[in-house]
Amino acid sequence: MLIHGSVPLLIKIRLRTHDELIRQAKSLIVSCTCLSGYPACVEPIEEVGLLGKEQALQLFEEAEGKR
Repeated sequence: MLIHGSVPLLIKIRLRTHDELIRQAKSLIVSCTCLSGYPACVEPIEEVGLLGKEQALQLFEEAEGKR
């Protein structure tokens, strides 16, 4: 059973949580000292290629820009 007004509240909470996860993930990648990726930030370079870190940061920039 939903309480009147609970859905908008849940949406706000979820959006805040989503935004915080995006910020933390981006921060992890930015603070990582690797050149293009390893398991601690964007997966091994053999799996994501030489541009893995750069592409991940571009995705986060796009995600932040759409809000």
